[in-house]
Amino acid sequence: MDGKVDKEKVPRQGKNESGLLLEIVIPFLFAGCGLSLAGLVLNHVQHWPVFQHYPDFFVLVPTLLGLKGNLEMTLASRLCSIAGLGHLDHPTRGRQTLLSNLALVQFQGIVVGGIASLIPISIRLLWHHDLTLSRIILVSSSSIVTASIASFLLGVIMIAVIEGSRKKGLNPDNIATPIAASLGDVLTLIILSYTASGFMALLQSFPIALGLINLFYLVILPYLFIQITKCEDALAVFYSGWTPVLIAMLISSLGGKVLNLSIKRYPHIASYQPLINGVAGNLVAVQASRISSWLHAFSNLGHDPKDMDDHESDKIEADHGRTARILLSLVVPGHVAFILLGAILQGRWELDWSFIGYFLLASLLQVSMLLYVAEKLTLWLWKMRIDPDNASIPYLTALGDLLGGIFLTVASHLNE
Repeated sequence: MDGKVDKEKVPRQGKNESGLLLEIVIPFLFAGCGLSLAGLVLNHVQHWPVFQHYPDFFVLVPTLLGLKGNLEMTLASRLCSIAGLGHLDHPTRGRQTLLSNLALVQFQGIVVGGIASLIPISIRLLWHHDLTLSRIILVSSSSIVTASIASFLLGVIMIAVIEGSRKKGLNPDNIATPIAASLGDVLTLIILSYTASGFMALLQSFPIALGLINLFYLVILPYLFIQITKCEDALAVFYSGWTPVLIAMLISSLGGKVLNLSIKRYPHIASYQPLINGVAGNLVAVQASRISSWLHAFSNLGHDPKDMDDHESDKIEADHGRTARILLSLVVPGHVAFILLGAILQGRWELDWSFIGYFLLASLLQVSMLLYVAEKLTLWLWKMRIDPDNASIPYLTALGDLLGGIFLTVASHLNE
């Protein structure tokens, strides 16, 4: 992104703790409701025929959710920085910037949807040796269509959230990424479940239709690329933004394998998996987005932020530390509230508080590690001339997915 931020336009991050907590906690609670719903959706659809006949979707779910979350949260973080640069203040340039970024996230969604489907397909081929053409077509088309629809809906929502935040004088860094993560999970899960179920029925009656759907998405990619080229920032992201997303996908796929193995032994953890990974992703994305916005405002890409004057550097470091403490303080009360909400929605009044205790400890450890890594990674990417808006969140959320799957399995084992 070109240009320096007008410091008068930068959303004020140095608020008092109560103001900062209020600005963070409201979208966090909203996001948590979405995560609770995502857990309920996964707990419900795991018994659907398509998931029973094609368990490949259990492997696809965390991979696809992770990829979609990365795309939407990097879009949110990128638009927050673009807004700070003032690019959205000019009607013509702002409109083209938004359209190009929507085309970009749609292009990325289609591609990563196809790539994500390769993970369960490869596992089926290597571990089970019963891969069929119909299974490949069903899994790939379901993944691509889900990613495409979710990319468009969530992209539009993110633009609305960021524009609304700016008009209200709120810092979109605190609001956009949690909403992107939570809505992304529940919407993607719902779309995937219904799409896969519908395509399974279509596979029996008109299988060639699924192949034509995949062909359609292949054909529209050049048109999307033309739209991307109309904005230099979007085009730069198009060329440089694939590496973190694809590496994150590989890391998340390990989490998917852990989940697939764990659900067989501990079926009750299905509703907890979106929660532990979603909350961690929400919180660490807020921290990464805030740090990135500060760097865009007060430093130059490739420069060591410590080269700033000591007063400014100390103030920013103190603000990041304070934000991390506030985010960490939300883990336990947030999870308890979301677990209770899920129990109420399910009409389930008996809870395994022993497991919940281990779950909360696992969540605290997971988020503590991620917040520590977030600051180190974001600053390192900046010094390496890699825009953290496009790289830090994919790595952090993928690491969170992997840690969440491992810690959730350990918590279940300790509770036996």
